[in-house]
Amino acid sequence: MPYHDKKRETRTSCYVPKPALWLGSIVTDVPPLVQPLGQAICRTPDELIINWARFGCAMYAVKDSDDGVTWYFTNDLQMAAALGLKWLEKGCALEQIPEERDGEVVYAYVARGLEEVPDLEHLLYSDGLWKAVGADPNEAATPKIMTRFRIELFKLFAHRGGPFVMLDFFDRDKVGEYLADWANELK
Repeated sequence: MPYHDKKRETRTSCYVPKPALWLGSIVTDVPPLVQPLGQAICRTPDELIINWARFGCAMYAVKDSDDGVTWYFTNDLQMAAALGLKWLEKGCALEQIPEERDGEVVYAYVARGLEEVPDLEHLLYSDGLWKAVGADPNEAATPKIMTRFRIELFKLFAHRGGPFVMLDFFDRDKVGEYLADWANELK
């Protein structure tokens, strides 16, 4: 059943927990700092390379998913993922929400603002991500833990591919393939 939040005017069909705030508060991550080295309109691979050099041969270039021609350049992986996901623009946050189930405290996890990311609900409960954070998803979190979880989630999106296009200039072969495919599409 879709959930409709009149305050945020968003809809989602994913699970929306019913907070039991007498058991604890909702804990969110600390928002990331997002300040790219620069941004540019790039309609061709040549324009992208020229602007990449112009911004000091940044390690990452992220394509704006809305217009498809704006690229952001940064040397920070976390910033690249935040730009690609439009984390700040969408008002995103990772949240841990206490619930009561059969008289016990359990914790639900939500990525507010990212409702349409495939497999997100599964990732929020991933043992591998929680182990990387060094935390237990069945215990009350702190903003620091939720921020570390967001960092691990961003790394996962950046390396396996997420709901955005990011070029990692550490991997010159993949960048070359992307640029060659792009050039072929323009022919």
